[in-house]
Amino acid sequence: MAKNEVDILDLHEKMLSMFEQEEENIESYKDQIITLEQLLAQPHHLHSTLTMLQNAKQELRTKIEDIQSNRSKNFYLMETAELIEEFEKILRKPKKVSFMGVVVEEDVDNKSAIVKNF
Repeated sequence: MAKNEVDILDLHEKMLSMFEQEEENIESYKDQIITLEQLLAQPHHLHSTLTMLQNAKQELRTKIEDIQSNRSKNFYLMETAELIEEFEKILRKPKKVSFMGVVVEEDVDNKSAIVKNF
């Protein structure tokens, strides 16, 4: 693989790792919600502060729901599964060796299209 080529398999592994890390952070997000609820229980907030705290709490709840349901992860996997599979097929194809000149990869256009779609 050339230096300027994007390794979508490496990117894919990083994305999966990111989803796993998010799953590990669920307890932290729940703690943040508890903290926000405690802040919201205190009287005498400005309207803008109250709105900001409520929005932050709702965003965390939505994030936790998304992580627990694997919605984003499943969407990502659904959208990229075919591209990853095609890319792996191209990588598995043996390269033709020529002792008479430069070796030209046959699937460069296909590979570039897959990387672009990824």
